[in-house]
Amino acid sequence: MTSHRVGVFRLQLFKTSETFIAAQANRLRRYAPVFIGRAAFGPAPPGVEVITAPLGRLTQLRLALLRDMSSLEAGVRQAGVEVLHSHFAVDAIYGQALAKRMGLPHAVTLHGFDVTRSDASFLKSMRPALINAVLFRRRLQASGATFLCVSDFIRKRALARGFPEASTHLHYLGIDVEKLAPDDTVAEPDLIVHVARLVEKKGTRYLIDAVALLAQDGVRARLAILGDGPLRAELEAHAARAGVADQVQFLGSCTHPEVIRWIRRASAVAVPSVTARSGDEEGLPTVVLEAGALGRPVVACDAGGTAEAIIDGQTGYVLPQRDPKALAGALHVLLTDPSARQAMGEAARRHILEHFDMRTQTALLEDVYDSLRGQGVNGARP
Repeated sequence: MTSHRVGVFRLQLFKTSETFIAAQANRLRRYAPVFIGRAAFGPAPPGVEVITAPLGRLTQLRLALLRDMSSLEAGVRQAGVEVLHSHFAVDAIYGQALAKRMGLPHAVTLHGFDVTRSDASFLKSMRPALINAVLFRRRLQASGATFLCVSDFIRKRALARGFPEASTHLHYLGIDVEKLAPDDTVAEPDLIVHVARLVEKKGTRYLIDAVALLAQDGVRARLAILGDGPLRAELEAHAARAGVADQVQFLGSCTHPEVIRWIRRASAVAVPSVTARSGDEEGLPTVVLEAGALGRPVVACDAGGTAEAIIDGQTGYVLPQRDPKALAGALHVLLTDPSARQAMGEAARRHILEHFDMRTQTALLEDVYDSLRGQGVNGARP
């Protein structure tokens, strides 16, 4: 039974590519989540409380440009929020303004691009939130907030960016393994699934090249790409040039249940991420954890924190970045050797159960909330 309330802050709430935020919040046991943000960009989970800023142009501009959180204050106060938890350092700049205004302790989850992308790319974006992330980063770092990193890789990058070592900690998000039972009866022996927003760091073009190499070796593979993004048209053209347009299916943005159904059908899940030119890198893709829990081996590249959830050669493969030949070699094994595929899938599920169970991770998160409530504003002891 919940007895406390935590504000879960994200400027753009309920994006289809960020189901992990609501999943974590809805797994809390002693804290009831209240979702707080500038606006909702997708449907809220059933039964949750949501606080967003009024849609008036002036209010929205003041919030985005000046970090004016006054339009949210009354709702947050009425909801009885005791701790604020922001997701992404970019959003935490705004969350910190709200936490300071209301005297709330503040936890921040650092996910990936928020501490890996270059300041130059943020400033060139001309987006107010990204520009403010650069201008006010030092203020956030000195605020007394507690910073939680989704992988050890991200923690190291955060420390290199100036986040305080004493209050910057590793905290894996985890997944709800109870809802993800393997089902080998639906697996399709030639199906590769790739779940990604279609941007540079996801490395999708190298996976398409790997499918073309498999075809040259006489291995027929089907690639289902779940996700959308600015590179979709370019990638579709790339598949056509590579001669595999009939083997690559672009499914666009999918709901989380649809993603899970596709992973169940897969023989392998591919996560060929790379370091983007902007410096953007993965934190720890949720799809790696979900695939493992569903008993599906992952073929991934050593980018960001991805490798922290894979035992190379036992639960999947961790390969060099931008290497279609290596990707094709690993996929060849999984598509043509059912016994190897099954052994890796079983080992993957055991590994995820042991290290990435959301029940364990959210219990640890609630301990962080407890600690913050016992301190002064933003974690500073009175």
